Amino acid sequence: MMDSKTSLEVSRSLYAQMCDFHEETEQHRIQSESSTRKTAILVQSIGTLLLIFVIVIGVYMSQLTNQFIQIVESIEKMNTRAVVISGQMTSMTRDVIRMNHDVSHMHHVLDNMKRINQHVGGMEQEVAQITQSIDHLNGLGTTAMETIQSMNQKMGLINQATGQMNQRMYQISRPMKALPD
Repeated sequence: MMDSKTSLEVSRSLYAQMCDFHEETEQHRIQSESSTRKTAILVQSIGTLLLIFVIVIGVYMSQLTNQFIQIVESIEKMNTRAVVISGQMTSMTRDVIRMNHDVSHMHHVLDNMKRINQHVGGMEQEVAQITQSIDHLNGLGTTAMETIQSMNQKMGLINQATGQMNQRMYQISRPMKALPD
């Protein structure tokens, strides 16, 4: 066996080594705790940043969704307007076709107007003759009016004379009425 001195020295050496090991272990534990705290703070910071990032992305996604909905609604409105415009363009095309058709008939109207224009001179002469006839009738009407007025005056004089004769006849017949029957 070993002697007690050697055993004591071995024990002391083991104890010293154990103390060194304990100190090293304690230092490693302290460093590990510090490192663990730093890591925990880092992990919490990263987690907080990730949470903030997720919230910000959520807000942006919500806004993007709302804008996308508005874009889709605007596209639907544009599509509706495009359909209306297309219908109006179709209507305008029909109107232009009708107008072209009507313009092609204008040549016939122009030809007819030229033919009518040839007769306008004759119509002017006939209207002038009608106007002369109307003037002549006017003259006859004026003469007739003057004649009627003259007749009215003479009838007035006749009525006056008749009235005066009635008065004289009445005066003459008065003494006759006084006689007995």
